[in-house]
Amino acid sequence: MENKRSLKSKGTLIALVITIIILLILSGVIIVILKRDNWLFSRVKQEYSINQAKEQLSMKIMAFKTSIKDNETLEQFEKFLLDDIEKNVYNVKKIYDNDDVDSELESMYVTEVKSGYTFLVDKNLSLSSVENIHNTEAVYEVESIEGDKYHIKINISNFGGIQKIQDINNNIISCYNKTKVGLDCKVEKNKQYQIKVYNRNNNEEIFILDTSKVDAITIEETDSYVYPIITNSGINVGKTLNIKWPEGGKNYYSLDEGKTWTEYSESLKIFKEENIKVKSIARNNEISQIISKKISLGLASDALGEQAYDNDSSTYFAIINSSKYMQVDKSAFGKKICFSISPDNLAYGMQATIRFLNENDVIVGDVYTTVYSNNFNILIPEGASKFEIYVEHYYYVNNMTIE
Repeated sequence: MENKRSLKSKGTLIALVITIIILLILSGVIIVILKRDNWLFSRVKQEYSINQAKEQLSMKIMAFKTSIKDNETLEQFEKFLLDDIEKNVYNVKKIYDNDDVDSELESMYVTEVKSGYTFLVDKNLSLSSVENIHNTEAVYEVESIEGDKYHIKINISNFGGIQKIQDINNNIISCYNKTKVGLDCKVEKNKQYQIKVYNRNNNEEIFILDTSKVDAITIEETDSYVYPIITNSGINVGKTLNIKWPEGGKNYYSLDEGKTWTEYSESLKIFKEENIKVKSIARNNEISQIISKKISLGLASDALGEQAYDNDSSTYFAIINSSKYMQVDKSAFGKKICFSISPDNLAYGMQATIRFLNENDVIVGDVYTTVYSNNFNILIPEGASKFEIYVEHYYYVNNMTIE
């Protein structure tokens, strides 16, 4: 009897173990199924969200075309979206031909801020989904220097949104998918620091701040004094800037406080007082420095004054016993410089001499002289780099144009 009970107990125990094993297996299967279903649901939800966002933007394009029957351009469409941009519904990033803001607008990225989905709108207002354009950019500016320490402002931007940042002190900063984040930091000279940036999709990017490379970018003004420049389109007052960059980056400058950036490829002509910003975007995830410089255009003491070429016939520039100069751009070769010159009072020995010089100050072309009032129309010769008016006694110059 006891043997039967023992066998029955053993059978019950074995059945219990088997039941537990089966339940564990079933639990695992159920968990897998639930995870799969949850993934499928998320995937369906994501596809629906992309389609919904695309449909919403398509409706915006249709509304724009309905309201603007003429001049259906990207520029006009951006203006149409302005209210949504100001309300942070959309972000817009414009794409120009050859990255030149003065060239034609080729297309633009439009991101729905809430979802982070980005779409490409071409110049025909056609719409397509875009992935993997949200590269992070990190730059810094030096605010002040205290001994061997820098106070810097790091600006981090990601068009798709920044989820969080681990700063140079390993603090975690929640960014709530902002597209631009600024960090105030105090760092020591000749050291390296690390920052981690996590985008909307929680992808990590590591950036290195190397303070031994501070001021590696320099802006050189090739003309310590400014002379008016004769060009094929008129007379401009300007300076030539040469910018020196560290190796291994892509180099840009901005003349509108960093709102738009143009890739730097050669010496830059500045024709009015500007606050120029320059940056070099490194390819090895170094945080790049932004340099700012105010460019002043005070005329040289021996430059021909703007009253001679300000398109105002009532103003004039006086030259007294001296030479006054203008630079000549090669685009002006073959054009004519037209102006009026007249003496203050006729006196013995007074004369005005007009001539062109090359880079070595050798006379190029004809030399013109006058004693009395005269109107000149002079052909600008090949090889000229400088225009000179030399006066003995007192003469007035005005109404100067290029034709």
